[in-house]
Amino acid sequence: MINKIILKFLKISIIIVAVYFLLSYLFVVFKRIAHPFELELYEGIIMDHCIRVFQGKTLYPAPNAEFIPLIYPPLYFWVSAFFMKILGLNFSAARIVSVLSSFLVGFLIFKIVKNETKNNLLAFISSSLFFASYKFTCAWFDIARVDSLFIALIILSIYILKYYRGPVAVVSSGLLLSAAFFTKQFTVFFIFTCAIYLYFSNKKKFFLFFSTIFATCLGIILTLNFNTKGWFLYYIFYVPSKHSISKISIIDFLIIDLICLSFILIPTLIYHLRKRKKIYQLSLMDFSLIASFFASFSARINIAAVRNSLIPLIVFSSISFGISINKLNPYFNSKTEIHKLFLKTAVYLSILFQFALFSYNPKFLIPSTQNYIAGKKFIKKIKSIEGNIFIPKHGFYSTKAGKRMNVHYYSLLDSIYWFKPELFNKKPLPKELLKKIKEKEYTAILLDSLSSNNPLNDIIKKHYFLKETIFEEEEEKYSFPNYIYYPKE
Repeated sequence: MINKIILKFLKISIIIVAVYFLLSYLFVVFKRIAHPFELELYEGIIMDHCIRVFQGKTLYPAPNAEFIPLIYPPLYFWVSAFFMKILGLNFSAARIVSVLSSFLVGFLIFKIVKNETKNNLLAFISSSLFFASYKFTCAWFDIARVDSLFIALIILSIYILKYYRGPVAVVSSGLLLSAAFFTKQFTVFFIFTCAIYLYFSNKKKFFLFFSTIFATCLGIILTLNFNTKGWFLYYIFYVPSKHSISKISIIDFLIIDLICLSFILIPTLIYHLRKRKKIYQLSLMDFSLIASFFASFSARINIAAVRNSLIPLIVFSSISFGISINKLNPYFNSKTEIHKLFLKTAVYLSILFQFALFSYNPKFLIPSTQNYIAGKKFIKKIKSIEGNIFIPKHGFYSTKAGKRMNVHYYSLLDSIYWFKPELFNKKPLPKELLKKIKEKEYTAILLDSLSSNNPLNDIIKKHYFLKETIFEEEEEKYSFPNYIYYPKE
């Protein structure tokens, strides 16, 4: 009797915690989606990309003083630009794409686990584990970044490939994976593993799937590269190939990250160690988990990467967790009552421990009133400055204030210097940008700090002087530039 009470208590606790994380995510999304200022330092430059599409300009021009793109393919910006036609030129238009994508991911995790296990509780827990990882993966599910759309297209493609029959389903899956590739390049791992799965299971489907992706991707790549005079290949493939691998990030992934995910990975590992499947016996979900591991690892070890790279691994680990627990049930039930109690308690506790590792306070993710006030003051100030201004580390704000768009510092760091500080003194800034600074074409330049640890700030300070600040010392500056530089006489 006591045994049943313990298990029931743990089960109810899991349901309560799972509901808490789901509601927490919904609450944070509701409070953040319409915030008119950056939630993360890249959101502004992502908005610049979307606005370029909205205005009918190329995303991949030669490096210039107005715009240099990041290393992302164009689909997310195309979709966000469409929503801008409905919602206007604001962060909400780009964030809604990520929010809807994250909801689709959570729903499909539930559907897949439910289909595989016929267990609503396991399906709900698996989906909730994904939403619980929100803060752990840098709170990026709902912001203007490509990640949520990327993983939504991948899981939708795999869902169709697994549960729908016929050539239309195969072609649709291939087209969706192609779309995911034009959202983020790490889709190649999923293309590769899905192709292997189909090769072993159905060679006709394999050839149809592969030819769909090959024709779609090749055609779009050649078209985009031709229309951009070769710059598409430079930004999307050449620049990423030059990024350094961080040894610290490798250690972080293999030790810290995997330990933090251990409670959802261990059941999958135990199940496969017991079964000892050969490669041709692996399921599509098994191959997808393998792909997610390599996609997350390859992204995580980049010198500029953070934990958003783990999103693919968390999504497919959550799915595999639910499926593996269900498949281990017959093993649990074959044991004596005391062993069964021990094993089920261990499973329930592992779920609670995983939730505990993902825990966060939603309050700290909500933009404060002071942040809103500081943002309004900042925009009011730059609107009052006549002429063209330059805000190196914050995209979109120039456009928001009715000014001309200007190149972002992180685009320079990414596409020109490849995040390698040693190149600062070897590679010059784009000629057009240098000319504008030296000839003092900017009425004002707004900087975040007084430090001179990058070539851009050094050049600015040779030709501009600090005249005023926007915020008083006692005011909260948050992430807004504070120092206004004007041209020297």
